[in-house]
Amino acid sequence: MVLEARARAEQDAESDVNKIMWFGAGSLISSGTLLVFRMMDEPTSEMCGAACLLHGVALAGAFVYSPPPSPSRLLGKSPEYITSYTAAYKSETRKIQALWGIVGYISTGLVTGGIIILEGGSDFDF
Repeated sequence: MVLEARARAEQDAESDVNKIMWFGAGSLISSGTLLVFRMMDEPTSEMCGAACLLHGVALAGAFVYSPPPSPSRLLGKSPEYITSYTAAYKSETRKIQALWGIVGYISTGLVTGGIIILEGGSDFDF
């Protein structure tokens, strides 16, 4: 029964997580600071370090936040099933959210960074 609960929870998490939203969240985190740097006259290594720290904190939300499963899926189930299902569901949602947040973060960072370099904005004071 535990394996059944786990398998069902993983399927439900896969279908419930809004992957586009988490990709977009990662993209916004990545592009926001890079675009601000592009608009600055003289970005410094201290500013870049602070931005990296803020990126990490913001992206950590995908690893921490895990929505609870729908109660309707647990009606009439045993306490053992509910415990296994809930733990697996939360774990899987965090994993999927983090994956799509990181994919959005990296892909947008590469594109935005490439644009900045192509525009000649790679003159950071490191």
